[in-house]
Amino acid sequence: MRVLVAGATGDVGLPVVRRLVGRGDEVVAMSRSAERAAPVRVLGASHVVASAFDADAVRRAVEQAKPDAVVDLMTALPRNGPMRVSDLEPTNELRRTGSANLAVAARAHGAGKIVGESIAFVYGFRTGEAPATEEDLPAIEGSSAFSGALRAAVEKERRIVDAGGIALRFGFFYGPGVGSTEYMLRMLRRRMMGLPGGGRGIAPLIHVEDAAAAVLAALDHPEGGATYNVVDDEPVPWRAFARELSARLGTPRPYGVPMWLARLVAPYPADFIGRSRLRVSNEKAKRELGWKPELPTFREGIAAMAES
Repeated sequence: MRVLVAGATGDVGLPVVRRLVGRGDEVVAMSRSAERAAPVRVLGASHVVASAFDADAVRRAVEQAKPDAVVDLMTALPRNGPMRVSDLEPTNELRRTGSANLAVAARAHGAGKIVGESIAFVYGFRTGEAPATEEDLPAIEGSSAFSGALRAAVEKERRIVDAGGIALRFGFFYGPGVGSTEYMLRMLRRRMMGLPGGGRGIAPLIHVEDAAAAVLAALDHPEGGATYNVVDDEPVPWRAFARELSARLGTPRPYGVPMWLARLVAPYPADFIGRSRLRVSNEKAKRELGWKPELPTFREGIAAMAES
């Protein structure tokens, strides 16, 4: 299979490229500059240059690549993770415009499958114990600080599904080399890892290697037109994740920070670390894609990080 991967140098993009090349697929990575090609070339992929916002450039890149399938993993988040809602806007615009350009070009040139990245947080910051499933409606009605991000993600999902593709709602990425994980480790080592509200917020996680495996499972799935939650088996309070990271990697322990103070400094992480209550089911992906996480909880994932 010949696969065009947009966002190939990102946290999930590199493991996806490595796995595709490793099993014998031809991979063409698309990025906005030639300077970003080095990591994917080392893995054995070829490269095309195109800004996702330039529809003509994207069309030419797809024409050049001649892909059987297209993978859209494009984001534009700060390397350390977003600190304010405004940090999400470049990714929102990329999902609204850049992903649309890529989907149009892929359909025009006969790519048989589109697989695209979305986020499990389309369900919002839920309360209650029941895990969200793909049957639950996204939390895009009403108005909140996060409405723009949720609507942009859902708009991208619908575009992919309507084209017969597969949208993957990923949990919060973690793993070696992941920007937000590396940032957390730096803060732990410096005794600066404060957890808003004591880190009581609960979130779905996914190790980047398991996320990459889900992309390949979606590419191989004979049917499309669906969304799947790609999360591990155990939603976790952030304090448990940070304490496990600290214990396994030998850093000072994290400490609690009052919500009012955290929201002054970093309002976006304050809300999801201190207040989120999002549990998400991965049963549909297991059942239909034949995928399951090799690192089923954060404990196994952090242990693997420590070993590496």
